[in-house]
Amino acid sequence: NFLKTVALEYPTPELKAQLKHDPDPISRIYAAIALAKKGGLEAVNALSEALTKDPFWGVRVEVAKQLATIKLDQAATALIAGLQDKNAKVRRAVVESLSEFKTTESYQAIKQVLESGDASYYTEASAAHSLGGMVSGNLKEKQEEIISLLKKILAERSGWNEVVRSGAIGGLSNIKT
Repeated sequence: NFLKTVALEYPTPELKAQLKHDPDPISRIYAAIALAKKGGLEAVNALSEALTKDPFWGVRVEVAKQLATIKLDQAATALIAGLQDKNAKVRRAVVESLSEFKTTESYQAIKQVLESGDASYYTEASAAHSLGGMVSGNLKEKQEEIISLLKKILAERSGWNEVVRSGAIGGLSNIKT
């Protein structure tokens, strides 16, 4: 007896069908990972649909993480749509994935989550933490704005076990100034 790992290369249409129709959530997650490795607009469209329509939140979380690995503007747009998810774990994964795209659109979306608040303290904390890491490079001019916003969060928001404030502290520690 020999143990081995077999890696099969599936075509994109088959992976899309698996992501959409497979009854097993683990198989749908594997399909999402394989589609993200292929990349491209067709993969982004399939993952975008899964992010909004998959019935299991665990698959939607993994889809959000995989969309972050595809460096296309359409992937960021798909993630922004995921901020409306009803599950807090999915919204948190979307915020963390959006922080990988250091664009004005993703910055504004995460900032909006932090300013307007979220039902989940952990989602707010992830938004605060992510904003601190985003204000470098082409978003460097937003540093003062984020510092004042995070200071405001520290002064005004609490939350269970000071989760939101600890996210703001993490965000301030990510700012390279």
